[in-house]
Amino acid sequence: MSIPKRVFLKFRSITCVLTIIFAYLSNVTTLRLNDPFQSRNCKPKSPPDFDSVDIYPQLNFTASWTTWGKEKHFWTSKDFDFEERYENENPENSTVKPSQVQVFVLPYSHNDPGWLQTFEGYFYSKTKQIINNAVIKLSSYENMTFAWSEISFLSKWWDEASTAQKDLLKKHVKERRLEILTGGWVMSDESCSSFLGLLHQLVEGHQWIKQHLSVTPNAAWSIDPFGHGSTMPYILKAAGIDIMVIQVKLSVFKVHEILENVQP
Repeated sequence: MSIPKRVFLKFRSITCVLTIIFAYLSNVTTLRLNDPFQSRNCKPKSPPDFDSVDIYPQLNFTASWTTWGKEKHFWTSKDFDFEERYENENPENSTVKPSQVQVFVLPYSHNDPGWLQTFEGYFYSKTKQIINNAVIKLSSYENMTFAWSEISFLSKWWDEASTAQKDLLKKHVKERRLEILTGGWVMSDESCSSFLGLLHQLVEGHQWIKQHLSVTPNAAWSIDPFGHGSTMPYILKAAGIDIMVIQVKLSVFKVHEILENVQP
């Protein structure tokens, strides 16, 4: 007796779904078994400065400084004049001469694959021209450097670039004047992303870089996540990253810490 075609197709679909689930669970198990940090003691050596679970109920989210758009908290914000506080609390710094101050300028461009526009919207309105200009200017000025992080955009640019443009970009990378930082598919969020999400986007980016540029990033660049977590450094260390640069943003927790330490 032959099996009806509809029944056969339904059975085949169920089999495919079960195969995908089994493959996913197998990968998770393999990942855990091959965890390079599994045998190490990853517990923090010292307790944190504060616990967000304890601090959260004390935060006033209706305060003027929490309203985004009304008062942006730059270094000289009127609510928290960090420049003045820094000079008052560290009077010795007022005697520092400009010639004794080292300023490091790092040309780069942070490009969000998705925020106010679509991925394609950002690429064609901004990102494509940024990478084009970087390749041209690096060729014009031999002492210029540039840094790039979001491989999703670089991949799309590569797909549409001419052979000459690709050769120039590879030349700049080889000369270490165009440095690929982190090398993730995106500059991932570190607060709400899952472990597997963080891992997969990094693998995707590193595979593309290795295949097309023959390099492996050794420095991480994380300047736009809304909060930094311990998971990303954990993954980056296993991926061969030696150093990580972060941008510490002014958060409600940081403001709470400042208010607690301000003398009346």
